[in-house]
Parts: sequence; structure tokens; C-alpha cells
Amino acid sequence: ARVYESNATWMSNIDGRRPISTLSIPGTHDSGSADYPEQPVTVFRAGHTQNFSVPTQLEDGIRAFDIRLKRDLHYGHLTKCRGRFDSTMVAWDDFLTRHPSECIIALIGSDEGGKWEEELTTNYRNLIAQYPHRFIEDFSPSTPLDSVRGKILVLRRQEGCPYGKLLKFTDNSVFEYEGFHVEDLYKEHKTYRKIVAVEQHIREAYENDDPNKWYITFNSIAWSPRRHNPYSYAWGGKAKNIRKPMNKSLREFIELKDYTDFGIVFLDFYNDHGDNPQIVESIVSSNFHREDE
Repeated sequence: ARVYESNATWMSNIDGRRPISTLSIPGTHDSGSADYPEQPVTVFRAGHTQNFSVPTQLEDGIRAFDIRLKRDLHYGHLTKCRGRFDSTMVAWDDFLTRHPSECIIALIGSDEGGKWEEELTTNYRNLIAQYPHRFIEDFSPSTPLDSVRGKILVLRRQEGCPYGKLLKFTDNSVFEYEGFHVEDLYKEHKTYRKIVAVEQHIREAYENDDPNKWYITFNSIAWSPRRHNPYSYAWGGKAKNIRKPMNKSLREFIELKDYTDFGIVFLDFYNDHGDNPQIVESIVSSNFHREDE
């Protein structure tokens, strides 16, 4: 049975004095790719990582969003998606108006080769300026939840991004950057090796007692033309030679070990094709397993 009232308001049940880094937060990898364009199969499989829209993700309990932008604010992941970031902002603003107990973490990056060209920079800055009551870039891992309820905490992947707290990424690696500890071995195409990296990172987060460290784990693997697509890595499906799908493995690991306080976990296809988003509920429920509560 779920130990909190609702996926849409799960943060309302969290002690607001807790540092945000101590929460276990479900997120989506390439959050805007649900509206992936109709493309040849090979291209479609390469960039498609979500089945559900951002508004649905919010209602399902997702609170961290990995955003990749084209210059006109369409989402991008190897190709331009139909969805747009300005529409997401409307959804975020509406959701936080209805559920002021919640907060959102936005990890922003350019899908124009990682470059913040003038058009993208201008469009992004103009959009942010429309929501001065929502966006925060001045925060730290130890910031208490109560001080950011109803807000959107912005992390930026690249220095050229004009707004957000810088979290400069090191490609395909496990790295640290100014208090952030990140696992993003997305080019590891053997799931059993990727699973080891994910579990080790979550274990380190669980064992960490320093609220100034914030752990971020990507439970996702990139498509490879000689292997499988992101959905196959996440759920297995009809794919052969995947010993254990990433999402099933992660859920079993979290529940078996009863881990908590392990930071943000970015997921591909978090609820398969419409099943109950059990992996999200496993992550959220872990927040209520703490010994001091």
C-alpha cells in the first residue's frame, strides 16, 4: 500500500525542514520526447525516451525534468520533437498553482550541439522572464524544502545557458561538480554493467550524511544501432540479450534494500505503456522509510 496520500502531492507529506538533497526524487530523462516526430524506425528509436506528456508526468509524481532545447524552444533529442518548452512552462505554472506543496527541478541543456546560439539564448531568457515568481537559480543542496515549495529550481548543463545554477556535465561518466555527484554512463550498453554503476551510486547517496552533496543518477542507456533502443533497455520488451531491464532492476533494488535519501533518479519510460507508475511510487515511498521519522 502507498504510504503517502497522492502522487500529485507527495511532497506535502515531507517534513519541510529536510534539505532538498536528502529527498529521493523521480525524474524523466529527455522529458519532452513523448511527442517525438514520426520518423524512420532507426531515428525514432534513437531519441524516443518517454511515452507520456509533462502534465501527466507531474500528476504521476515526477518532479525532476531533463530538458533539451532547440533554438525555437521545441524539445530536441537527436531530432526536433513536436512539444515545446513554453507549453511545459504553462503546465508547470498551473501545476504549482494547484499544488503549492510541490517543487520542480529543471535540468536545462541545448540540443543544438550543446551550444547556446543567440536565438536559443534570447528565446530561453524571454520565457524565463515571464515567470519571475517561479524560477530559482540561487539554491544549494542543503536548502530546506519549505523554502522552495511552489518553485522551479533550475540547473544548467552548459556555461552558455543564460539562467540557472551551473551543473557542468562531463560526458558519459561518473563525476562531481560543486556539490553535485552525477552518474551518467549512458554509453554503457550492457545492462548488467550499467545496473552495477546505478546501484553503487544510489548506495553511496544513501550512505552519505552530508546535506551539501546532491546525488543525481541516470537509469538510462542510449540507443545503439547494433544493439537496442532506450525502451528495450528500460523494459526489455521483445529485445533479446538483455539480462535484466533497467527499470525492473532499479525497483527491486530500492525495495529490497529499503534505501532512502538517494537524490534524483532520471528514468526512461517510467510507466511503460500506461501501467501504474510503480517505479515512481517506489522512489517516492522511500522518502518515508527514514529512521528519524
